[in-house]
Amino acid sequence: MVRVKQLIKKMVFDILPSSTVLMFHHIDDGNIIERSGCRLNKNEFVNILDSGISFISAEEYTQFHWSRQNPCVVTFDDGLKDVYRVAYPELKQRGIPFTVFVVTDFLNQEGYISVEELQILANDPLVTIGSHGTTHKILCGMDKKEQRVELLDSKRILEEKIGKRVCLFAYSHGQFDNVTLDLLQTEKCYDYAFSAGGGETNWITKKSNFTLPRLNMEDGLQSYRIYDGGHHRLKQVI
Repeated sequence: MVRVKQLIKKMVFDILPSSTVLMFHHIDDGNIIERSGCRLNKNEFVNILDSGISFISAEEYTQFHWSRQNPCVVTFDDGLKDVYRVAYPELKQRGIPFTVFVVTDFLNQEGYISVEELQILANDPLVTIGSHGTTHKILCGMDKKEQRVELLDSKRILEEKIGKRVCLFAYSHGQFDNVTLDLLQTEKCYDYAFSAGGGETNWITKKSNFTLPRLNMEDGLQSYRIYDGGHHRLKQVI
């Protein structure tokens, strides 16, 4: 019965207009300073970029004009140095837009981007800067005051550094609670917030602007297939 339900879901999702947000951390060229246990080999990352799937910016994604092509959004968490050094040149060469969710306390720390690199990224039309909090601590269990600092201080710091409004947030470790959601709604500090799990975004899966799903691409394309039904579409293997 479970398998039948999975197959029915797959059939429905294959025809639904949608889009998918991809989540990356380290892009490993063999010379990274490890700060996260989540990494993807550079060659596998390039394989995704060259797989034939289409890519859109976070701004285009949040218009929620879903497509049968299931276009993908590239996002990186933490603000790791190799995103700037390894991933950025590959994305720029291909004209692929992407978003970097930055932990503000990590700026200028070993293994993370500097303020100067942050500003270079922010000034590139291909790049969107979002917040990943001030400390990278899990929000669940924090009181309202602590969560407010994570949400608002990180936004203020980033906006001061890049001179642009920051309207996207990604939850540390993908976790949030009702306190988080209440703050986002009452403070109106961000327009959209992303988790670290889920799959495609479509009219079935989109519940709120503050619980948007992402696919963890730590294993590259091993858990996914490229479906070509007149277009290339990233699909999760079930």
